[in-house]
Amino acid sequence: MLSGRYPILLLLLLPGCASLRSAIPIGASDTERLAGGVTIARDEWGVPHVLGASDAHVAFGLAWAQAEDGFWQIEEDYLHALGRASHWYGETHLASDLLQAAFEVERLAREEYEREPADLRAVWDAFAAGINYYILVSGERPRLITRFEPWMPFALVRSVAVGTIVDGVVLGDGTVDGAGTVSGTRSTAPRSGGLRAVAPSRTAAGHALLLHYETGPFTGAGQPYEMMVHSDAGWHVRGIVMRGTPIPVAGRNRHIAWAHTPSDADAADLYEVIFDNAGDPLSYRFDGQWRSAVEWVDTLRVNSPAGVTERVFTFRRTHHGPIIAERDGVALAARIARMDEGGSLQQWYAESRATGLDEFRSALDQRAVTANTIYADTEGNIYYAHGSAVPARDTAIDWTAPVDGGSSATEWRGYHALNELPQVLNPASGWIQSTGPGGFQASAAGYNPDREQFPRYMSPGPMDGRGLAAQRVLRADSSWTFDAWRVAAFDTYLAAAARDIEMLAFEWEQVGGQDPQRARRLDGPLDLLRNWDHVAEAGSEAATLYVLWQERLRAVGHSGVFARLRALEDVLDRLEQEFGDGTVAWGEVNRLQAMTRNGASMFSDDRPSLPVGGAPAWAGSIFTFDAQPVGASTRRYGMGGTRWIGAVQLGPDLDFRSIVPFGQSEEAGSAHGFDQAELYAAGMLKAALFRREDVLERAVRVYRPGG
Repeated sequence: MLSGRYPILLLLLLPGCASLRSAIPIGASDTERLAGGVTIARDEWGVPHVLGASDAHVAFGLAWAQAEDGFWQIEEDYLHALGRASHWYGETHLASDLLQAAFEVERLAREEYEREPADLRAVWDAFAAGINYYILVSGERPRLITRFEPWMPFALVRSVAVGTIVDGVVLGDGTVDGAGTVSGTRSTAPRSGGLRAVAPSRTAAGHALLLHYETGPFTGAGQPYEMMVHSDAGWHVRGIVMRGTPIPVAGRNRHIAWAHTPSDADAADLYEVIFDNAGDPLSYRFDGQWRSAVEWVDTLRVNSPAGVTERVFTFRRTHHGPIIAERDGVALAARIARMDEGGSLQQWYAESRATGLDEFRSALDQRAVTANTIYADTEGNIYYAHGSAVPARDTAIDWTAPVDGGSSATEWRGYHALNELPQVLNPASGWIQSTGPGGFQASAAGYNPDREQFPRYMSPGPMDGRGLAAQRVLRADSSWTFDAWRVAAFDTYLAAAARDIEMLAFEWEQVGGQDPQRARRLDGPLDLLRNWDHVAEAGSEAATLYVLWQERLRAVGHSGVFARLRALEDVLDRLEQEFGDGTVAWGEVNRLQAMTRNGASMFSDDRPSLPVGGAPAWAGSIFTFDAQPVGASTRRYGMGGTRWIGAVQLGPDLDFRSIVPFGQSEEAGSAHGFDQAELYAAGMLKAALFRREDVLERAVRVYRPGG
């Protein structure tokens, strides 16, 4: 282990030095040459800073680092993306595999890779080589995927999650019939996040600021992986990647900072397809004529107590897309934006290499990612764009429900150009925010377009409580310092609380006239709530009452006369039973505890945990923390919420701060598995190093892949 400054000898061995190049053995294999041209410098938090001669070199090194920090999760995500989860887990994951098979994720991913130009193919090749090199050298024992291939990242970014809702139909979460058709009955909680930027005119230092916070489950696919890459070819970016890919989806380089949030822009449609030709069961009607669907079979391997069996399923694809469900005897075909074409990794790569607004907008105009985008740069620009890959459609048709698949009127008409999307550059207000998914008309300050100016399918939803809370924060300061900007990321003001408490007080007054003794028991709790500042900090007793009361009120069975009071009484009874007092600090109940790969299986009141503020997203908190009781526990443990924060100050001396709930590594026993938790719970961010000299000076471990 190294600490402090590097010895001079070590500095001479860094990438870009002749001594390093000459250290690569003559006649070495391509993999060994890649490994020999990469240096990984880990900081005190274990974050990898990958330095190399080319973009391919740093992709190789990043693959190695990701595998070190969580090979299990990389393979897990690929098992689902490639439709092989049931081979390992059995019948419970068959619906997911059938979705990937129906959308032909593997075929499309392979074809996209084959279309890539040589320079980009070198990056994908190197990334796969880095994972395979890790397996070879480390002795890692994969479960099923013994060799990773360069087309696989293209499968990962286009895989379809069980629970995805398209036009009111839930994909994959339900029954599976023998024809390979998937239908569903319930949805899963969507991932979300928030973005905001302020112009130099609104900051004390005269430099633009950007803040990105991402929310979602704390385990499973899509966890942010923090990294920095710096190639001699000019690719220098710090941010987060989707584990299992080498491309940053958000971050900063020397000139810009950017990130995305989910968008309400409609990026998928269902088509009702009529198969009623008795002479040809594959024929379906389209504009008064017959078209033929493509039918194929696929064999899935499914694990069971008796062993792995092979099961054959039949699938159909129309020109709209695959048949994924049936409703009232009518087949439903699904079309998802950019599913066939791909391009999201390439767009993110171009974004991360942009040196200014024109290059960044050119990258956005690839229109391969359906997301809201906020951007800031060292020139002082702040910019917002709504959506990206938005299909153009006939505006006379209701696209919120399945449409007629037998009419050319419902055909997509390409994708909207960037200049056709809602966007704003340097608004007079000096700030922009997006709390996607949310309506674009309220996402950008100073920008209130007529809804009729844009098709409804671009943004059907209104802004939520978190969006209103973000507006409150942005308006509160006309001269932001970077310190205040960082603190604002942990804002736990509950936007919905005032109205909820007002309605509770009304019920209390009514009960007081009928049953004074019953109302008297609630005098103290109600005073506590009335005098509360509506901030869910760890020391707040009112926050405990409010969050638990609202959750109880929303539970089944709490409706009718005086439902609010009855829910509060239930919560007081529970707190007195479990904690001996009806007033308990929120941090005593709301806890952060290290998680296992599979989530909550090891949560326990007997294990160490940390008090945390924040509340679920429904309460309107910007900093969200979704905790739940597990088993016999009296405390609640975080299962999801804010899982990444990145705060950037642009300008000559760029500053970047970040945090994740747990740590960099998912490997058991790692020193970096829970080392960021105390900062996270205390509402603090860590320094996110960017300059090469700072990285090298402050690194605590420096090595090459395989070393």
